[in-house]
Amino acid sequence: MPINVPSLQGLRLAQASSLPGSKDGKLDRILQKIANGLSPDQLKKNGKSLLRMRGDKVLVSAQAEGDANTVANALRALGADVTGTFQASVSAFIPTSQLKAAGALSGIRLITASQPSLRSISPVIGQCDTAMRSNLVRQLRGYTGKNIKIGVLSDSYDYLGGAAAGIANDELPGIGNPNGYTTPVEVVEEIFPSSGPGSDEGRAMIELIHDAAPSATFAFASAFNGEARFAENILRLKDAGCDIIVDDVFYFSEPYFQNGIVAQAVNEVRNAGVYYFSAAGNNSNYSYERSFFSGGKVNVAGLGEYEVHKFNVQQPFQPLLVPPGGYIDDWFQWDDPFFGDVQSDIDVLLVDQNGTILDASLINNIGAKLPIEELFYFNNTDQPQLVFLLMGLYAGPKPKRIKYISYGVELFVNASDYPGLGAPTVVGHSNAEGAISVAAAPFIYTPAYGVNPPIVEGFSSLGGTPLLFDDAGNRYQSPRKTRKPDFTAPDGGNTSFFFVDSSIDADAIPNFFGTSAAAPNAAAVAALVLEAWNGPRPSPTVLRDVLAKTAIDMNNPYNGNGNDKGYDDATGTGLIDALIAVEATRQLTGAARVAAREIGQGLSVDVTPNPVVGDFIDATIRGVEGQPISVSLLSPDGRTISDQSVRKSAATQQVRIPLSRQASGLFMLRVNSLTESRTVKVLK
Repeated sequence: MPINVPSLQGLRLAQASSLPGSKDGKLDRILQKIANGLSPDQLKKNGKSLLRMRGDKVLVSAQAEGDANTVANALRALGADVTGTFQASVSAFIPTSQLKAAGALSGIRLITASQPSLRSISPVIGQCDTAMRSNLVRQLRGYTGKNIKIGVLSDSYDYLGGAAAGIANDELPGIGNPNGYTTPVEVVEEIFPSSGPGSDEGRAMIELIHDAAPSATFAFASAFNGEARFAENILRLKDAGCDIIVDDVFYFSEPYFQNGIVAQAVNEVRNAGVYYFSAAGNNSNYSYERSFFSGGKVNVAGLGEYEVHKFNVQQPFQPLLVPPGGYIDDWFQWDDPFFGDVQSDIDVLLVDQNGTILDASLINNIGAKLPIEELFYFNNTDQPQLVFLLMGLYAGPKPKRIKYISYGVELFVNASDYPGLGAPTVVGHSNAEGAISVAAAPFIYTPAYGVNPPIVEGFSSLGGTPLLFDDAGNRYQSPRKTRKPDFTAPDGGNTSFFFVDSSIDADAIPNFFGTSAAAPNAAAVAALVLEAWNGPRPSPTVLRDVLAKTAIDMNNPYNGNGNDKGYDDATGTGLIDALIAVEATRQLTGAARVAAREIGQGLSVDVTPNPVVGDFIDATIRGVEGQPISVSLLSPDGRTISDQSVRKSAATQQVRIPLSRQASGLFMLRVNSLTESRTVKVLK
């Protein structure tokens, strides 16, 4: 059954193969197949199309060599409907009959099929509201998200026409809401009508937020109208006055090791003070990541000579099992910059047990300046198929890091025999520095429902993918880990219509699972924290730290024994707790901070950074010049953790207090002089 190295020398094209005979094409593999006659109706997952279609037009992303508007106009001349441009990227619906003509246009590096993916899998109040204790925030403190505007990016809002009923039942705000939440959702852009169908997952996200933060107001924009339009709509929501933005969409072609156009838009709004939340993803650890190891030379008739990658010490291939009616949809990238100096040209081939090539992705990576390949293969038989994946270096140096993520339904065979499998899948804009990336835990496996520590969803994406290049394509001196996901929020709670009922609870109301549900739940908690914040709004980094450092620690199921403390790549810092986060905010920005500064001529204490960022805090002490002082760090129950003393205080005395050995939580910093005492509450 396995093929060995000598048999690889006989790799050959299958008869009647539609593989390109050269690497000059500018269409990705899916678009090549459609251009050669494959019906887009055959490309489905769970009965839903993998592509976005508008009649006979398919949504694509075209990468321009120069001016994106010039490319947009050339595509329009072929009958394309351009939906957006962002930097060098153009999103457009191209007639399938014009794909070959589009691929022959000058000024285009590559055209890929846009595959936006959602992160999901009396009013209805979801159980997630209880799991993250936002219900107690409303009951005990009265915070409801007042004066906070939240932008939501998903597929559609009211494509199915159920928003009016949602408003009437207080599932949504709007005119006619029975409880007075009458500000309508501002629809900045709906999914383009003829490019549906939409599932209205955006409306379900708003329902979840409205449960926990009912006074918040909303804007919605579709992220399904093309990758460039997604980036544009992020900026449009910022311009619409949104304080918080949350999305649950990902494009498979987003860069793994560098910020793409969507990630750059995320960072731009973060730098403008917007709090951006993103679903971490539902791909578990279905990824491969490793250095390129040479497995020898192979010559393929009609394609050329390759240096193949060795997946383990014996085999230059990886076996995959494709179920009947299933498919492979794997996206490959390596450590060359997007739109920069791409040095390595890699092709990906799929062969059967006899060495016959079933499919291949043959992008001219150096010419396109894009280190990306996609392999798509459909098993249209009624039997499972055992196939073999090969990666071949066609030109240039061996890359130091190669990675692919599986978005199909194939199974890894003997996965433990192939080092590199089980790699991170949090990539793209959810891995950007400016994004607050949210993992998912089923509400029923949280402390509010009797399970502590909480348990992460098995599908929740694993983090840890480093950024290797800056936005301009310059390699960092050392890889940058963005520590995503940041934390976890609950999923699986009820909505009025989305998606289907689950046996996880006893009712017959639909349950909403996935990081698509976790991200809006986290955004709702952020709205409560912002309402509780006394004084100028915190920076996005500080808000993230408040939520992260008041979270309930969880275990990483991928680390072996599962026992770990603090941050991990599967759950971040753990399950967010709205009540603790709000109480910490009140103490940090309310009475505690005022008390530390209320005596202008006596002892005053200021602590920075607070919340703690790093391994120490600095206390600035004034008003006791010449006096001896003591500085004590205390636990919330008054236990002394550390003590320092100053025999003769300066007019402005600085004292540094280390916290590297302390777990996350609340502490008290007490400063005593001969006649006065001040206590400041500190959050780590």
